[in-house]
Amino acid sequence: MKNSPDIVIDKLQIVMEGDGFLEDKSRNISDLRDVTMGDNFNQGDNVSQTSIKQTPELREVLEQLKEEIKNIPSADKQEVAEMHYDLLEEYIEQNEPSKIKKSLIALNEILSTSGSIFTIADQFGISIS
Repeated sequence: MKNSPDIVIDKLQIVMEGDGFLEDKSRNISDLRDVTMGDNFNQGDNVSQTSIKQTPELREVLEQLKEEIKNIPSADKQEVAEMHYDLLEEYIEQNEPSKIKKSLIALNEILSTSGSIFTIADQFGISIS
């Protein structure tokens, strides 16, 4: 085709997948202006993220849980519960939902009827039953 206009393709990457379909997998965020992104912002396909913020309500429930732990009659169980509580706070700070769940399960085994544990789990969408 003589005298046809040039076609310019800028930043196009075509990836051939196993099924033979073509997809544009390029990413470009250069057009974002005055955008504030939070603590952890990931882009990509099949990305699942959870952002955990300590709200006043969460802080209050954590304090209730701490009081429940102080009232455990067995010193050994209380010591183990305090360890899991400290880990729970650390995992909340680090935004680690799977580790939060493990600490809540361990605390639930010790306290067995703690409403605080279920309230915390509910705030993170965690099932510990």
